[in-house]
Amino acid sequence: MSIDFPIAPFEADRWSAVRARGRISFVFRYGLPFGVVIAAVLDTALLFMSGNGDLALSVWRIPRLALSIATFGPILGAAVGQLLWDRGESRFRNHLLKEAFRGDDAAGTG
Repeated sequence: MSIDFPIAPFEADRWSAVRARGRISFVFRYGLPFGVVIAAVLDTALLFMSGNGDLALSVWRIPRLALSIATFGPILGAAVGQLLWDRGESRFRNHLLKEAFRGDDAAGTG
């Protein structure tokens, strides 16, 4: 049993506009920034875990960080973007079902 407490109320009109632009556009627009941030944090964590924490504040980290962001950023961004897209689609389907149920209920009580 899952209890859903959304952070923000679902806005069907807004999601319809997002859906009209397409999934690929959504993943690039919302997922890629998350992927870049996650890749940078992951690279920093790996530096500290390997005992090279002094390299984290060095200028020599720039090529390593750039490679990490270029490699892992798009991969992680695509994964996060797809998860966000799936969550939005699920909420949209639930909204449509609720609206259909309300329509049937109003038609049956008239």
